[in-house]
Amino acid sequence: MALSYVWDRYSLKVVYDADSEPRSKITSYPGRNYWGGTNYSFDRSTGIFTITAGIQGFYVPATGTATMPTSGILYLLCGEQNQSTELLKAGNSGANWYFIGHGNTQSEVRMEDGSGYTAYRSTAKTVQGDYIGTVSSSSRDTYPENGISGNYYYVFKHVVTSVPAITVPGAAMIGQTVDISWEAADSAESYKLERRVDSGGWTQVYEGAGLTYADTVQVEWSNVQYRVSASISGVYGDPILSKTVNIVPSTTLRISMPEGNIGEIKGAITYTALSDAPRDAIYISEVFENTYSDYQRELTLKPGDSVTIPVSRFPSAAGGRFTVKAKVQISDNAWANENRQLSYTKTPTSMPDSPYRVERLQGKECDVMPQTLAEAVFMPDGKSVAAYMDFIKTRATVVTGSYVGTGDYNSGTGWGSSNPTSLTFDFAPKLLIIGWQETLDNGFFTSNLGERVTSDNYYSIYTGALTTQFKQYRGFGDPSGSYAKRSSDGKTITWYATGHANAQRNDRRYKYYYLAIG
Repeated sequence: MALSYVWDRYSLKVVYDADSEPRSKITSYPGRNYWGGTNYSFDRSTGIFTITAGIQGFYVPATGTATMPTSGILYLLCGEQNQSTELLKAGNSGANWYFIGHGNTQSEVRMEDGSGYTAYRSTAKTVQGDYIGTVSSSSRDTYPENGISGNYYYVFKHVVTSVPAITVPGAAMIGQTVDISWEAADSAESYKLERRVDSGGWTQVYEGAGLTYADTVQVEWSNVQYRVSASISGVYGDPILSKTVNIVPSTTLRISMPEGNIGEIKGAITYTALSDAPRDAIYISEVFENTYSDYQRELTLKPGDSVTIPVSRFPSAAGGRFTVKAKVQISDNAWANENRQLSYTKTPTSMPDSPYRVERLQGKECDVMPQTLAEAVFMPDGKSVAAYMDFIKTRATVVTGSYVGTGDYNSGTGWGSSNPTSLTFDFAPKLLIIGWQETLDNGFFTSNLGERVTSDNYYSIYTGALTTQFKQYRGFGDPSGSYAKRSSDGKTITWYATGHANAQRNDRRYKYYYLAIG
């Protein structure tokens, strides 16, 4: 996983410290002014010493001896306006300073009692200055942790990780959407999604905190690819690339049916599945939704097949919805999808309060005739079907299906960590079982269940033990060589095995049958 390292960049600033050095004399130049006093101050921003108390000025002649007119001077400096980058401190407060001339080139300073003195000099050092901006690099060694490089001071901030995975379909039809999703990166605040059509350049199509995006396929596209990157504090890490999505004609899969709001439903609804795909099977999911519940049924059709749904099958609702979700396989691991939806109103029939009455055999009055069949049908325990609706709404979702493997048994192709296998569902399954396989050359079925299930082989995946990262002992086959993970929404289960293709349930010699329970 590629990483981006982020630093804050600052300007450089010079500050000064006062370093001390013991001395017995100092060499000066003739014709200079000296200043003496009993106290001083030091400016770290300029490196200047200033006499602040008992200021007295003295002129050093070129030759001869000059004695200060006043004893008790503790600090002495040479400069302009009582300021200098060097300060002299007497060994005791009662000493007198003397200037002894030595020709026309220099003079020496000493003290009467010979106790010597200490010289303080300002020393410059470079430190962190004003904030300039943020920089990043793919190498941790590009800039120092906290220090100077070139003309700047750097402070390390954080690491931006890449997005772990991006998911796209194998194919998409013209005019339909490409559903893109990606897993969250650690500590990421935002994501940037880019698109490349055919062999063109990258174009940004989304930026935000979301983990999904739906892109509409244009008629001029042949294929499309996506990449997504994560950011912290506006700095983006390296992007992760999706696989290429092949674009297929709009005639690859079509569902012909009424759409939109059809109002009060009065009669049966008919839809027809059409496809130009090379494979005949069209897989259909019918979804009925109303205010109180929803249910789904699965069908397998051939191109040209029609399905008629009687009005009685539509639940009564003020705002019901009926959706047909279709998919057809166009190549290995590539499917075309098509969805159609209508909304409707269905008013239940009720009986008037009078002159009609309904009485129980016990003689107790009941309300008017039940409005729905669910209210009229009673279970053996005496409760109506309507009373069980809350339970029905939370029923288990069970999906069965099959796929043909793509890997070679023991060649390293089509299995292992670089070639995982995955299944995606419309719900988040709790249990995935692959229990039967069909030998393609003779149609012979074998079962992985029953007596063949042993402690050293896994034939099911419990998704409650999965995370968004591959974990050992979670997939199919030999436990130590099995790995599995789930997507962030739990709808995609991905696994691989290290033993061989059949251990991964991906041997091209077999057709595998699965059961998913949600």
